[in-house]
Amino acid sequence: MSVLTDHGIVDAGDPLLHESGAPVDPDAFFEGSARLLRRVGDHVRDVVIPSLCGRNGRWHPTGFMVYPLGAHPVFGTLRLHIWPAGTRRRVIQGRGDLGPIHDGDIHDHAWNITSLVLTEYHDNIYSVGPATGVASDEELFRRFSVAYRPGSYQSLVTDGSQVLARAVEHRVVGGGEIHTIRAGVFHAPVVPLDVTGATLVLSSPRVQATGPDVLIGGVGDAVMGARTPVTVRDAQAARDQLMSAA
Repeated sequence: MSVLTDHGIVDAGDPLLHESGAPVDPDAFFEGSARLLRRVGDHVRDVVIPSLCGRNGRWHPTGFMVYPLGAHPVFGTLRLHIWPAGTRRRVIQGRGDLGPIHDGDIHDHAWNITSLVLTEYHDNIYSVGPATGVASDEELFRRFSVAYRPGSYQSLVTDGSQVLARAVEHRVVGGGEIHTIRAGVFHAPVVPLDVTGATLVLSSPRVQATGPDVLIGGVGDAVMGARTPVTVRDAQAARDQLMSAA
């Protein structure tokens, strides 16, 4: 992967561990990371995607594929995210299907993120606050804190308190465009099931000591273990979709 190493992207070790690094001003991060993503984007399209079947991908608990590609000393971890059309292997369900989203989709990050959209991407931005006043059950969620552990393990912990979450913005980003999200902003990817979504993502080193947080409705515990590996069959389907969309 000489193109990636030529741009300072090297093996990142455990792909879930976001280590603290030298602080980077958010605006400087968004500008510099966008330049870097555009420089390596063709390599990912031409080399990484055709070789997905031989790469180690895992399913994110909310149903999309994550392929770690390395880390940059300033701009953090590089990952390929894929939402294959027709296939979303979710772990978190909460109350179950809420229509455009599932419980567990709404989350924030403890780091800043810049993405180069390779095909198509959709998300909602949410206002999150105390559960006061009159609210529908669909807007009430428990706030879980995510802890990442070695070996691609993660766990979710909550004290049971509820928050109110309401969508305040819907974004649709086309292929070749850049989208960003700041640490602490709650959002939910809402790529339609009949759409193949894919983004090349740089996540900065941590800028918040705790989190990220995930919002889940219903009752009961939501403790997770290791992420499920992407099978060769699923990887092949995703590869074929992305190559036909190119």
